[in-house]
Amino acid sequence: MNFDQRINVENIRLIVIDNIHTVCENFMKADGSIDYIERYNFLLKQSRDLKRLAFRFNVVVVILNNVVADVNHDGQAKGFFENKSRGQSIVPSLGMLWSNCINERIAMKRKGTTVDCKRTISIEKSAYMRKNEVDFEILNIGIRGKV
Repeated sequence: MNFDQRINVENIRLIVIDNIHTVCENFMKADGSIDYIERYNFLLKQSRDLKRLAFRFNVVVVILNNVVADVNHDGQAKGFFENKSRGQSIVPSLGMLWSNCINERIAMKRKGTTVDCKRTISIEKSAYMRKNEVDFEILNIGIRGKV
């Protein structure tokens, strides 16, 4: 059974990819340099294929963990992607190319200790939703928004 058939047979409506950045480590050469052209072409193809899959089968595709710490600390503006995590600047892990391939960017953040933890979800990039932020909590029965 191919993937298209599996989506229909199993009624799949959500695909979660945890960290596409890890796949891109395959483009590292033996000398430690990165084949940026091959990685660029791979990312464009994956983006196009995932969007086509989502549209064709009405499936939501979520890709997790795609930011890294800004180790350059250059203080320069990162365009529309200017964010902080635990006080440190973060940037798209696959660069501006991947950041421009996505349709929506939603950030989930956790602040505080494990006992008194505040969680927030915010819309950072969207073609049809305005920027917004909502607090939420994770309970034994699921996720619940806070009023």
